[in-house]
Formats: sequence, C-alpha cells, structure tokens
Amino acid sequence: MKFRSMTAFFFGVILIGALAGCGGGGGGMSSSSGTGRVVTYVADSPLNQYSSVLVTLYSVELGSQGTYTQTFSSTNGASVNLAALSGVAEFLNTYGGVPAGTYDSVRVTIGNTISLTPVNSTSSVTATINPAVGTAVGNNELQIAFKLPTPMQIANGTNANLAVDFNLPGFVINGNNVDQMPIQEQSESEFQSETKNCRIYGQVSNYTPATSSTAATFTLTSPRGTFLVTETSGMQIIDQTNGSFGTSATLQNGDNVLVKGTIDPTTMTITATSVFILPPQATNGTAVAALEGTVQSVDSSSNSFTVLADDMENMNASSGVVTVQAGSQTKFIQVGLGEGLGLSQTTFASLKTGEKVDILGTYSGSILDAAMVRIKNEGPTVE
Repeated sequence: MKFRSMTAFFFGVILIGALAGCGGGGGGMSSSSGTGRVVTYVADSPLNQYSSVLVTLYSVELGSQGTYTQTFSSTNGASVNLAALSGVAEFLNTYGGVPAGTYDSVRVTIGNTISLTPVNSTSSVTATINPAVGTAVGNNELQIAFKLPTPMQIANGTNANLAVDFNLPGFVINGNNVDQMPIQEQSESEFQSETKNCRIYGQVSNYTPATSSTAATFTLTSPRGTFLVTETSGMQIIDQTNGSFGTSATLQNGDNVLVKGTIDPTTMTITATSVFILPPQATNGTAVAALEGTVQSVDSSSNSFTVLADDMENMNASSGVVTVQAGSQTKFIQVGLGEGLGLSQTTFASLKTGEKVDILGTYSGSILDAAMVRIKNEGPTVE
C-alpha cells in the first residue's frame, strides 16, 4: 500500500554571528568561523487515507563529512500529527551554535513506530518501521540519514532554509509494517509558501498593554528561544489558574503561559491567537502536558474520557489514543460558534464523543490528569 501525498519536516537555518553555542551531537566540519541558529519546523501536504499520522521526533542533525551537529532534540520525543499540517509548517525549536561551514547530509531520529488513524475511523493502528529503513539506536528509536543533493554552504551571518521531505507517496506499508520510508530534501520555495504555526511555553516579560493604535506585546522567554509576541484583536486569553477567560483574564509579567499563533522565522515574532496562563509551578511549561484531538469515548462513572490525538506536548502515547482523567478542580471551557467565538464555562457532563478538544494537565503512567479542557465546536477554526 502506498500513500498519495507529500510530507515534510522543515528546518529554517538562520545564521547569526557570535550566538552562544548549544549542546549537540558533535561539531560540524567548518571552513569558516562563526555559529548560527537553526529554526526547526514540521509540515506536510494533504493525506487522503488518514486523519492522523503520528510520528515521534527525537532529534535532527546536520552532517558534514560524517560529523553531525544537533539542531533539535527532545528527550521524551515530540509527537506530531503530520496529517493535520496541510499547508502549514509547525515550529518546533530554535537551536544556537551551528558552526559555519559546508553540510552534506541530514540525520533524523524518530520512534520506530507510527500511529495511523484512517479517515472516518475512531481507532488507530500502530505500524512498525522496518529496521532496514535506517539504523536502530536503542530505546525504540531509529535514525534515518540522507545526503543533500547539493551541499549546504553556511557562512557566518547568512540565511538558508533546509526542507526535509518525508515522501509519503514512496511509503510502503505491508500489514502493520512500514517497509519503505524515503526521505529527501525539498525546495526552498515550498517552505516559503507555508504558514508557520507555533505552540510555545514560556514566561512573560516586558508586557506592554494595547493602545488605541497599537496591539499589546510582550517578550516570551522559553527553552525554545526568546520571542516577541503581538496580541491580535480576536485573541483568546484563558487563565488555567482560576478558570477565568476573555476580558476577565489579564496577562502580567512573570506569568507562565502557553502561546499559540503564527511565527515569523526571521524576526522570531509571534502573532498570537490564544494564550493560556499556567500555574506558577509550570515554569517554562516543563510541568505541563498538552493534548489536542478528538474525543473517542466518555466514561461518566469515572469522570474519564479517551482522546484520539492530533498533537501532544510533554507526553508520548505511541498508540495515538490517550486516557484523560478529570477531577473536581478540572476547568471545562466551551468555545462558541459564530463570529464572536465566545467562551463559556461548562462541565464534564457536556463532553461528547466526536468533539475537538485542547487539554492541559500532567501526564504520568499513560494517564493525562486534566487541569483544563477546552471544547471546540465545529465551525470557525480556533487555535
């Protein structure tokens, strides 16, 4: 069986002189001085057969004559639904300390299984990637390397983009095994045409309220980098600490937040569509797990439900189905329909199968303990 569309991870390489270096998998061969920053994205094109294709990404490295420099890493793995990213490049990370020089290859480390959910299905299938596709490196991980058709010349202070194409038409699945998984470079022009979405945890500083002529802005400091955030007129603010939202929820310096929106990879400016204020203990989001997906089943006797995942953060459920436990302190918020897209408080009892949800909480032992559940009705998309 073969897929009928294209999927790509995107890496915008932005070289900036004298950036502090970050740890990596060894220094690349360099013929010139200086270091740079690699801005990492994941994206794809429409996938007709599946509503969800979950891949777990652990690291990305640029190679020079067999020596690799790490540009992205995630200890627990970043789970990404490739099928949800049609026409979109999803920001993953910024990474400093990329040596200037010539790079001839890319190496990607992923989980050795992918989760597939067929269109109009409420269950997922786990497919194992044939070890011959890459190199097994332990911990159920697989490294896949490929040569760049044209070596990437990176000079100090220059800009470049690298698009790594997961070529879905070339995927071959036999039963529950992925026997072929070709990866290659994709064009710069295709990357430039994508919308760049982001979902970033961090801490607020330098908050400047809106005026009659300017939007509110703040600095977001995160393990993924430092960003300037601009609020939009339709932006939603939801305070997980007390359940307030809309005009009742206000941002302050020192707040720990999750910001969603679009990002300009050159200026590192985020145009925010929603901001979630997190509990004080959730410094830079390290204690918060995030899940987006579709409610698969609801168990009112135990106040729990299962979600077929679209995207996950700070958690890893390889099957694609997550059990969510609600408690007496869980806040349920309903997103309304229409132009206003208003928010209202609701309860567990209003939860229905088939609904789209955003969930924040803590993940342990395969259970997500929900602190906040945002129920998104069908209608205008709300990020």
